[in-house]
Amino acid sequence: MWRADIAGDRDQFGFNVLDKMPYAIPFMERVAFMRSVFADERAQWSTEPVTRILIRRGHVVEDGYAAINKLGIGFRKHIKVTFVDEFGQHEQGVDMGGVFKEFLELSTREIFSDNYGLFQRTEKDGLYYPNAVSREILGEECGHLMEFTGRILGKAVMEGICVDIPFAPFFIGKLFGRVCRVEDLVLYDAELYKNLMFMKHYDGDVADLCLTFSTSKQILDHTIVVDLVHNGRNVEVTNENRIQYIYKLKQYLLDQQFEYQTSYFVQGFYAICNPKLIKIFDPNEFITVLSGTDEEIDVEDWRKFTLYDMPYYDKNRVIKNFWAVVKSMSNDEKKQLLQFTTSNRRPPLAGFKNLQPQFKIQPISVLTETSNPITSTLQSVFSKKPTKDPLPSSATCFNTLKLPMYTTKKILRDKLLKTIKEAKGFHLT
Repeated sequence: MWRADIAGDRDQFGFNVLDKMPYAIPFMERVAFMRSVFADERAQWSTEPVTRILIRRGHVVEDGYAAINKLGIGFRKHIKVTFVDEFGQHEQGVDMGGVFKEFLELSTREIFSDNYGLFQRTEKDGLYYPNAVSREILGEECGHLMEFTGRILGKAVMEGICVDIPFAPFFIGKLFGRVCRVEDLVLYDAELYKNLMFMKHYDGDVADLCLTFSTSKQILDHTIVVDLVHNGRNVEVTNENRIQYIYKLKQYLLDQQFEYQTSYFVQGFYAICNPKLIKIFDPNEFITVLSGTDEEIDVEDWRKFTLYDMPYYDKNRVIKNFWAVVKSMSNDEKKQLLQFTTSNRRPPLAGFKNLQPQFKIQPISVLTETSNPITSTLQSVFSKKPTKDPLPSSATCFNTLKLPMYTTKKILRDKLLKTIKEAKGFHLT
């Protein structure tokens, strides 16, 4: 009843329930509601002119940054991307979601790389959070780039495109106005947290540890001392003030040192997504919305929502062999296959019907490695030349697997496993 009321009238009472008591409503119901609101917005914009942007290969972030900042709130609407090659020629391609997804994928891959230095990763789990010294290195450009990153991720959420980036919860929590806890230091730096807990429960004189109310940060070749309190480098940590020291250090490391970067990221994200729609989730739930579920992959569901290019179809011999091989894989191998074909090892939230664009398998001739279905069929049937058995390939921006017409299940299995185990990468699906 609540969902019908909200979806139908967007009534204030329904919004109040979501705003004040969101966790009283099942998680997947909230996800469905959020998606329905975004779908309604896209439907309203369908009659408006499409905004077209040109992106040069090799300058994806620079061009995307300029175009998106210029569009402002208009980036929420229907966008068509055209790539420009190194010779200045417009690439031919119909953007049915795949080209725009490729733009998001390339932008995200670059912006989270070491090239820009905007983000760093926790040592143990590899979780992404803002680089605390990026402002000193990049100046004002840091804030603009972080705002651009927020807009890109907001658009991904709005379009239902999962972003396969492991975010640190203490960073994502800033979208929800969360103040971090001391326990969050476990994810930031497990060894530091262990040492702080040792100090907290130390039976001896803490002054013997020679600690002060200060820490340090490295900016290129320079080490900067940061005071946690006024003149903290000269304030000794003692048994009496050690709890205050732990709190002050946590406050600096998780709440203050990348506050500048975070504020621009949040500003960019909420320029695209309505905060009320996002805050019906908690931070951990939202990471699932953003990046997909970590549940075991349901092969039957995957198969049910798969498209095929002729001569492939669900009962085709090669396709039957393919799904038999996938079923026999370990869950980790299935995730590697999903990552190879969609660039995300996590299955989409609420099943493969929500994968955008829909998963597709295209035929490839084992003789010519062409994806022309007619040529592939004729050559595989009539040619007497020995097969080369090429490896499978993929177009992750279109969630497409290019599968050669292998003659046996064993060859298919061997080639598929070899391919996914050698493939690397992450990002969007």
